[in-house]
Amino acid sequence: EITVDGRQITIRNPGLIGFYERRELGYGRFLTESEIGRSKGFDMSNLFRRLRFPQCGVLRPFVVYLDGIRVVDMRDGQGGTSGLDRINDLVPPSQIGGMELYRFESAARLPREFIPAGPYCAVAMFWTRDPKSPSNATLTAHLGSIVGRGANSRFAVGGGFGFPLRSRSTLRFDVSAQVPLEQSADSWRVFVQSTGRPFGQTSLWYVGLGLALVKPRAGGGGTTVTTVETSPVLVTGLRILDKALSPFVELRLLDPTSLNRTSGMVVTGVQLDLGGQR
Repeated sequence: EITVDGRQITIRNPGLIGFYERRELGYGRFLTESEIGRSKGFDMSNLFRRLRFPQCGVLRPFVVYLDGIRVVDMRDGQGGTSGLDRINDLVPPSQIGGMELYRFESAARLPREFIPAGPYCAVAMFWTRDPKSPSNATLTAHLGSIVGRGANSRFAVGGGFGFPLRSRSTLRFDVSAQVPLEQSADSWRVFVQSTGRPFGQTSLWYVGLGLALVKPRAGGGGTTVTTVETSPVLVTGLRILDKALSPFVELRLLDPTSLNRTSGMVVTGVQLDLGGQR
């Protein structure tokens, strides 16, 4: 008599089908979604060390694939095993459905499309739960408080759109309409800013640079203001959660190089990741 005890596995990424097939063959080292889920508090480099990260030479890189796409070649000449920290920039553990590692000796048993051309030390493959890019387009809605020139406080409401760049930064377009509580308040502001995460894609803190286009309100005496002022912007912000719908707070400094013209804008709102759940 044979008793089989199993459980159902829901596979949302077609690439994970090959992952489980190779796991049954046992040629490499593997971590499944459930095993990763039990390792709470670990980042990607910690998880990868559990797979016994190999030592690679300067001329033989360690090749990393994400959802079947070659994304990183790491060499000892670029920091040795400390190069594992670069893996944390790719994807958070919460998004991983499977990890597999092959040393040079066992990598020859991989499918042909995953065998690197030229010399290599080992091959690592990450499969996300959902087949999507680690960075996605976003929509934002915000409410801002502005401290302008002459210490006049006013408010603004608005929204924006952002999309990822190849450099792992994000280009955002934001429009803020002034709430006309004061005659001196500007009519509207458009922000074009590029932001990035200094500590990797898993970090919730970001910084950036941008350009602000400001349309001043018409002056008194029937004077019409038709010019649009431009000024550089420094940006720093923090996402509260690493979720598809996340609150955020942000500080924007206009004209930071001119002390007598510097103004600030504190923004709070929500950001929607159009790629879905992170």
